[in-house]
Amino acid sequence: MATYRVTGPDGATYKITAPDDASEEQVLEYAKSKFGESAQKSTQDRMSSLRGAMNEAALKEYANRHPVASKAATFLQGVPFVGEYLDEAAGLIDPANVEKVRALQAREDEQNPGLATALRLGGGVVGSVPAIAAAAPAVASAAPASLGGQMLAGAGAGALAGGAEGAVSGYGAGVDPASRGQQALIRGGLGAGLGGVLGGVTPLAAKGLNQATKYALDATSVDRAAAKQGISRPASRVLTNAMNADDSLSGAGAQRLAAMGDDAMLADAGPTARSILDTTVQRSGAAGRTAKDAVEMRAARAGERLKSTFDDILGVPEEVRSVAKEISRSTSGAREAAYTAAYTKPIDYASGAGRSIENVLARVPSKVLRRAVDEANDAMTYAGVKNQQILAEIADDGSVVFREMPNVQQLDFIKRSLGEIGAESVDQFGRPTGAGIRASKLASDLRDALKEAVPEYGTAVKLGGDKIAEDKALRLGSDILTRRISRADVKEFARTAADQEIARAKQGLRASIEDMMSNVKRAVTDGNMEAREAIKALRELSSRANRDKVSDLLGQKEATRLFRELNRTTGALDLRAGIADNSRTYARQAMEQTIGRQSQGGVWETLKRGEPVNATRRFTQTLTNRTPENLLKMEDKVYEDIARIMTQRQGPKAQETLRVLMDIAKQSPENALIARDIANQIAAGGGALAYQTGTQLVAPR
Repeated sequence: MATYRVTGPDGATYKITAPDDASEEQVLEYAKSKFGESAQKSTQDRMSSLRGAMNEAALKEYANRHPVASKAATFLQGVPFVGEYLDEAAGLIDPANVEKVRALQAREDEQNPGLATALRLGGGVVGSVPAIAAAAPAVASAAPASLGGQMLAGAGAGALAGGAEGAVSGYGAGVDPASRGQQALIRGGLGAGLGGVLGGVTPLAAKGLNQATKYALDATSVDRAAAKQGISRPASRVLTNAMNADDSLSGAGAQRLAAMGDDAMLADAGPTARSILDTTVQRSGAAGRTAKDAVEMRAARAGERLKSTFDDILGVPEEVRSVAKEISRSTSGAREAAYTAAYTKPIDYASGAGRSIENVLARVPSKVLRRAVDEANDAMTYAGVKNQQILAEIADDGSVVFREMPNVQQLDFIKRSLGEIGAESVDQFGRPTGAGIRASKLASDLRDALKEAVPEYGTAVKLGGDKIAEDKALRLGSDILTRRISRADVKEFARTAADQEIARAKQGLRASIEDMMSNVKRAVTDGNMEAREAIKALRELSSRANRDKVSDLLGQKEATRLFRELNRTTGALDLRAGIADNSRTYARQAMEQTIGRQSQGGVWETLKRGEPVNATRRFTQTLTNRTPENLLKMEDKVYEDIARIMTQRQGPKAQETLRVLMDIAKQSPENALIARDIANQIAAGGGALAYQTGTQLVAPR
């Protein structure tokens, strides 16, 4: 049995069941006899109307009564894939809705054909964009890296998607099997062709939009920030791109500038910044000369400031031999008076301090003590000290027995002799031997015990010390920066040394530093490769071991001040040495390039050489102001900007410029990401709009 739905004159829907072999005419006659001449029936398969003239008019009247619904139905008809199935979807609710939806869509095509096309176009775009946006991340991640690859992939994907959408929509646009197949074939081919073309063009459009959007975003953010600092767009690009190669545009770069103080330059931010300045100085002519002069002046100022700091903390430099001679002949009146007063004081050997002296003497090996006593007697005889010979006897076991305990003067000379024995007992490398170390320690212990027993002796030692101690202090200061002197040696010296000995050690250190500074200055001025080695030696002053030793000698406050200036000077000299190389080679190459360009001549000279293609190129370059000469001037301008920025801004201004460049280096990649997303979305939306426009205008209905 077949089932038919019939709409009567009253608008109500009636169901009629008839045998399968009943014709449509028989069903229609039956409906008219039962419901009237205006009745209409629809077949079960496609709800095809067998309408009379009055029913057609009724549908038009229905569509005219619902203009908003008419526009909505037309809008939804343009949605890809499913829009052409709107009538059938409505018919699932009520079969009569099929004709109503078609009537609504037909009204717009008849009364407002342009608006109908626009509505379908809008439905197509609205339906396409969300799907494109949802698929964009996956598509972008799988897209080839090259633009050509992206265009090929886009063409293939566009053809596939367009063909599928066209075929599905075309099938839905048909009203019977024959029209469905025809529409699917026509629209599928149209969609594949249009989708392939647009899919191939979209990556190219996205790239152009990306560049334009990135340029606009940079112009309103990073370029504006650079302009406030007087930095041109090309210069800011060069600086940020190059300085991002290391940690120049980071907290480490900012710390380097802060450490260099008020005359810090942007070139101090890191190795890459220094390399940029080196290239700029060689490349930018007069501006490079100005930048190099600024670097040299800064290095000279730093050297003078460091010298002043050394003089203030360590004293004016003197040659070590001169200081040694001064020690030999220096006997001030205060020192003589202090020692004279001490020599007259008795020693109470029954006291604890006296027994300490005896204990020290008892610890001295017999052989060493005999030598010390003999040398002390000889020294007193040579000095004209009469009646002060040390009375001692050598026992059978080789020990020394004092017939009369030594007085202050005799003990002082014994102490000096022990010190000389310690100083002379060194190995082939000048390092003290075990015996030398023991002798020096015994001399120090005897001095401490004697100072305790006779306070006046301590005063005399504090005021003037003695030749041996001062010689040792001078030698320690001269060698303090070498590995021969350990931190433990300096600590012990600083703990027990008299003021005059500390002063001698400072003199030795100052002389050693002056020698090193002179070598550095001479090497940097000569501009040869030895400059870097000399600066490396100067930097050794700031090694951890030497910092510790100098801090122990000078105290933390003075050492911090000294090393701060040392670091600033080392950085200034290092930068100065870093831009001194290869300038002659570059000058020769630049001259050769300039002469070569001049010899090529302009358009006329090129034509005379029989080079019409090159002549055309030269003519175009002249019109666009992009001749090699003009391009060279533009490059020189960028180099001039870089040279000025790298050297003319110092101290706080250099730090502020670095902060701006750090912000630019951070913002520029963010702008690139934003520009890419915007360009991709616009290109995808534009492609969808172009596709829908093409299909709506060309596709048959």
